[in-house]
Amino acid sequence: MSLLLGFLLAFSLLLNVYGHEPLFSNEQQQIIEEMIKKEVNEVELELRKQFESRESFLINQIGKLESKIETNQKSIVDTIDLVRNPPTSFYCGTKRSASLLEAIVTYDTLFYSRTNIEDAIGLDVKSGIFTSDFPGTYTVSYSLHTDDDVGDPEKVVYVRKNGEILSQTKMVSGSGWAKDHENWDQGSMTFIVHLEKGDQLDLWCEDCQNYGSSGGSYDGAVWDIMFCTSMVQFDPVL
Repeated sequence: MSLLLGFLLAFSLLLNVYGHEPLFSNEQQQIIEEMIKKEVNEVELELRKQFESRESFLINQIGKLESKIETNQKSIVDTIDLVRNPPTSFYCGTKRSASLLEAIVTYDTLFYSRTNIEDAIGLDVKSGIFTSDFPGTYTVSYSLHTDDDVGDPEKVVYVRKNGEILSQTKMVSGSGWAKDHENWDQGSMTFIVHLEKGDQLDLWCEDCQNYGSSGGSYDGAVWDIMFCTSMVQFDPVL
């Protein structure tokens, strides 16, 4: 609209220059000029709004990209640090002797421990529970020997994960030969298991008591117990 009015106004001025009667009176020309100025101002305002909106959008996008770059840089730094200083977790607990029925083996001492994981829990000797402080693949082993008296049932030991028995870790002692004489048996078990952070393991005595001719249950059905965990490969945490 303003373009057409501007053209007509310019044409009218040319007619006036060359001595012809102008198309518009002075009053009409003034009105047309005001209309053109108004439309020009409106267009200028709209363009400014569009520019400011686009500028705001671009600033926002630049901020997002800078944030992503910062996050990626931190991730790269963390990954390099993880490779240079991999998490370590090694624990061994020992107990001289025990007589237990459906209970977790606890430990007298922490035979060995090594970790660089901050705020690590590891093996709690008082509760007998090992807590994984970092996700990864772990080697778990235990060893013990048993005192099987005449008339005793089998001694049965498992490792449990999060309170659930791992049936493949079963150790049985005294099967079939503690009928007419006392027997000492020794054994060990080693296996590999994946643990998430916070997963727990414990050595579970399903039946580690003496019932036979030695005079009933007493401290000493299982002896020289050792339970060890070691992280052999950590999971990348990015």
